[in-house]
Amino acid sequence: GQLQIEIKLPSVEEAIKRAQQLDRFCADVDQMVGINLMTTGDRKLFGTEVSSAAERQNMSLQADGTFHLLNEHGATLFSFSDSDGTPFQHHTLNQARVNSLTLLLDIPRVDEPVRRFDEMVALAQELAKTLRATMADDQRVALSEGAIAQIRAQVAATEDLMLAGHITPGSAQA
Repeated sequence: GQLQIEIKLPSVEEAIKRAQQLDRFCADVDQMVGINLMTTGDRKLFGTEVSSAAERQNMSLQADGTFHLLNEHGATLFSFSDSDGTPFQHHTLNQARVNSLTLLLDIPRVDEPVRRFDEMVALAQELAKTLRATMADDQRVALSEGAIAQIRAQVAATEDLMLAGHITPGSAQA
């Protein structure tokens, strides 16, 4: 007897639609939350000051030229860098001068994003105190308690969206 095998493949349109949905979903949840730390007036920070403030918070300078705070598994929780993207390098820290730094949280890559956001705010406050800098948003507007609460609500919405999509924040899947 002959074997009759029929393979049903989803139509190309269906596949594309699914890909677009996934794409949109990823765009919705693929959020980086940043807090900028800015000096006032013309004051610039030395790379060495930035480095010692970061190290005091257990952040270490990685090969990508930014400081990272790692979790117990060696994954990045937060990164801390020059706002203009100039990498920090060990041998040039004493020549580097910066007036704006950015602390970043990559929401899909961490577990419990809301809790991590709260930790990031606390971290930003500590760094701001040490560096005598002001916490600001991307428009260089000082971050108020209200603004922080709004961002936190967005992070919570993203976390809910991921969980609803059965994607665990911080998992390999994310």
